[in-house]
Amino acid sequence: MQRKIVSAALVAVGLFVSLEYKTLAQSSQSPTQSSPGTTTQPVPDATRSKPGATESNPSINQPNRDSTQTQPSTTGQNQQLSTQDRQFIAEAAQGGMAEVQLGKLALQRASSQEVKDYAQQMIDEHTKVNQELMALAKQKGVTPPKTIGQKNEAVRAKLSKLSGSAFDKAYMNEAGVKAHAQQEALFSQQAKQGQDPDLKAFAAKVLPTVQEHLQQAQKQTGNSATAK
Repeated sequence: MQRKIVSAALVAVGLFVSLEYKTLAQSSQSPTQSSPGTTTQPVPDATRSKPGATESNPSINQPNRDSTQTQPSTTGQNQQLSTQDRQFIAEAAQGGMAEVQLGKLALQRASSQEVKDYAQQMIDEHTKVNQELMALAKQKGVTPPKTIGQKNEAVRAKLSKLSGSAFDKAYMNEAGVKAHAQQEALFSQQAKQGQDPDLKAFAAKVLPTVQEHLQQAQKQTGNSATAK
């Protein structure tokens, strides 16, 4: 009887051990192991372009040649002007401003209506010429002088001390004849020998006006003085 009980106990223990071994064997298998009959698919590379997707433009990180290209500067234009061209701008600007300032002085101090009419004409026409010259100088990258220069300042100082008929005569001789004779020579030389095409064209266009002013002054004064 005792042998039967012992045998039954041994059988039970054997079954229990067998079940535990089977359970341990199943749990020891890798949870990531693929099931029988299934094929593991490779994971697509996230950085690889998808079929049909537009390829990256290799020029995106390249410098924009159009945007980085240096444009001609006004300084470069100034450097390209000849010494004569720059000198013409300076002298023409000073002479033109002087004509306007001396014309305004004549309106205050002249006694002759004919002289005042001439002075007003100088103010009007030289103002227009000066504006054209300033615009052209800016285009060329040149800053014209802002004063009339020592020579013209001396003439203005001289005329400021005169009045009446004495002023009329001095103004027509200085601002009318001498100044316009000098401007005629300046504009004529630039029209013939200037290097910059725009400045040459400007000088050629204004030259007839300067010559007309000179002829008017010579007619009023009987003075045929030439530029010195």
